Formats: sequence, C-alpha cells, structure tokens
Amino acid sequence: MGLYRTIYGYHIDKSEIMKGTNMFKYTDALHRYERAYNPPRSKKWKAMPDNGRPLDSASYFHYGIHKRDDGVIYYRLYDTNIATFYPPDAEGYEKVEMNYYNSQTTNTFIYKHGLSYYSLPIAEDKAVKVPYVPQYYAKKQGREHSAVLYFKNGLLDVSKSYHADIFTNTSSAEDKQKRKEFKKKVDTLVTLAMLRMPEYRANVAFDNNLGIPFGTTHDAPESIEDFRRVIQLFGNEETEHPRYIEAFLNMGQDIFNILVNKRIYNYKFEGERWGGALFSTWNKSSEQIEAYKQVMLKIADEVSVEDFRKSLTNKVLDMVGIKTGTERTAWGQFQPTIPRKFYY
Repeated sequence: MGLYRTIYGYHIDKSEIMKGTNMFKYTDALHRYERAYNPPRSKKWKAMPDNGRPLDSASYFHYGIHKRDDGVIYYRLYDTNIATFYPPDAEGYEKVEMNYYNSQTTNTFIYKHGLSYYSLPIAEDKAVKVPYVPQYYAKKQGREHSAVLYFKNGLLDVSKSYHADIFTNTSSAEDKQKRKEFKKKVDTLVTLAMLRMPEYRANVAFDNNLGIPFGTTHDAPESIEDFRRVIQLFGNEETEHPRYIEAFLNMGQDIFNILVNKRIYNYKFEGERWGGALFSTWNKSSEQIEAYKQVMLKIADEVSVEDFRKSLTNKVLDMVGIKTGTERTAWGQFQPTIPRKFYY
C-alpha cells in the first residue's frame, strides 16, 4: 500500500512510513525552506512564529516549515514540531529532534516530506532501526523527544543519540515454572490428541480464512471458542474433568486444520509473490483445481506429529494466559531489528 490521494488529502499505511526517504541533512531542510512559497498577502502566515511558510497550499495553516533567527528549521504539523534540524556545530554534527504522534495524519506528513527515521545508517554497510514512539510516552520515560539524532558525514552517531524505549515481555523464572507445571498437567491430553492425528488428517478442511495472517483472531473455529468457554467455567487446571477432556480433543481437529492451512497459504509457486495461490479457483479449470487440491493434501500429509504437538501446546498455553512472559524488558537503544510485538 503506497501513497494515494483522496478528497481529504494523502493517506498512507503506518508501515509505509518506514520506507520513506530519509532527509537528515540540514542543507536539505534549508533548501526545502527556501523553496517554500511565502504568501505575500497572507496575514495568518505573516503572523506565524519563526518565519513560517506553508508546505502545501497557503490555506493549509496546519502544515508549516519554519526557520528561527538562529538558523534552526522545524517542520510543524498543527502544534507539534515533528522534525527540528539544527545547523552543524563546530565538530560537524547535525542534530535532529523528532516528535512522533501516532496518527494517520502524522504518518502521511512524515512520508510526504521525507522525514522517515525508521532505518538509519551508522556505517557504509550497516544500519540500525529506530522505533516510532509517540512523544507522550517518551515524556513518561523522562525524555523530551521521541528521538534525538546526531549525524556526521551522513551517518548516525549512536553514542550521542537516543530514542524513547520500547519494551517486550520476557519470561521470568516464575513464568517458566508455571509453564512447566501446566505442560505436565496437560501432557496426557496432548498425547491423546497426537494419537488422533490419523483422524485429524483424514478430516482436514481447507479454508483460506484459516490460513491468512490473523484470520482466526476474531473469527476462531467453534471448537476453540468452546474450549475457551470450558476453561472460563471450570478453570485452567481442571484437566481431568470429562468436559475439559472432550473440548480439548475436539479442538485438536481445528488446531490441525489451522496449521495445515497456514502452510498452504504460505506455499508459493515459482514466480509467485503473494501467498494463498492454492486457495484461488478463479479462472481455473477443474483439472487445475484438482491439481491444487492434491498439493494441499500433500502439505497436510507432511505435517508431523511433532509439528502438531508444538502447535497444540502453544495454542493452549496462549488460551490459559501463560504463553507470554510477564517481565517488561527494554529492547535497547538502536538495535538492528525491532520486534514484531512491543509496548511503549
């Protein structure tokens, strides 16, 4: 999804701002300011602080680029200075302050004006990732800005720079012990489910909704919802209750189906870019559809007992609320990657 135009202006997906071009040279910001149109008869723009000029139409008073008397240039969106560029200091460092606000308008603004700071070079062949942390959370951490970045010769100096922290949940010793004890309690049920693998394989159902990312997040199969109701009614650890056992084993079929369908979704023919090709029947002959089905059956046959055991165990741990650790741990400054799931 890229930049596109609507009657309300530019819209862009948040993930796309990570692909925008970086503009972290003071001279680039200065050039952009000097090219900005300065409306000669606009009282509002003449009254703007720090010699403000519009970045878009002169009627868009909420978009502005400003230059202070000391040469500092900042990009303003409403009342937030999104990016502030400082002239090079005596040592040649160029300082940039970033203030992020988690909104569609901010994402579009960053992308459109080349202010992305997600991936920054620290050497000729090495880059680090910078999380987009809203300024509100940065201030709760005792930091004034989402990120303060120092560049020299086009490279980020991480020793002088900082960004607001992000956090992940890691497992404490207590978390690990709880997980170990629960696995021991459900071990017999997991083994019984594994013995049903031939039945699950024979009754496998192919469904694109079970394979697509997050397809079952808000539309889980009934057997999974039933097991969820059982643990709410009887508790997580009533593993010997007949109703618990019944719901657990019934859920095994849908856990197997989901595992198979995710592998089918991720299967790509040579030259294919997108997943899910095997589910598509549009413009396909009956022979092609049958050939696709045979590939799907082969994928189902290749799911091992161990694969199923891991998938079932992880799902149950997640449902009883002990799969994820409870210890909040800072990810660290300027890491080469950013976790898929994190917290401010």
